[in-house]
Amino acid sequence: MFGAVPASAEPPPPGCERVPIFGLDPHVRTICDTPIQPDGSWTRFRQQWWIGGKKSTCGGQYYQGGNCPPWLENDVAPERRSPVDEYIVTWDTIPPGEPGHVDGA
Repeated sequence: MFGAVPASAEPPPPGCERVPIFGLDPHVRTICDTPIQPDGSWTRFRQQWWIGGKKSTCGGQYYQGGNCPPWLENDVAPERRSPVDEYIVTWDTIPPGEPGHVDGA
């Protein structure tokens, strides 16, 4: 269910959602669900994606977005993806902060 498409490049495929998570560790969370089984459960796949960007350690300071003075070197941080988590979900066991079943319709 997870392809090589960057997390923000295109709409997610049916049965998936992408949600930006803001805060001290901003990232994009992608969740994909299989169809609901007769017992009411489904399999969920979850992955976190951190966007790369420019950063620098100018004078021991961290400058996000390359806002370091132009005479100091900026490094580009690569994007990172977490391993894909796979787990069984029911309506009674949806993890906090996650949606109900992501419908593929």
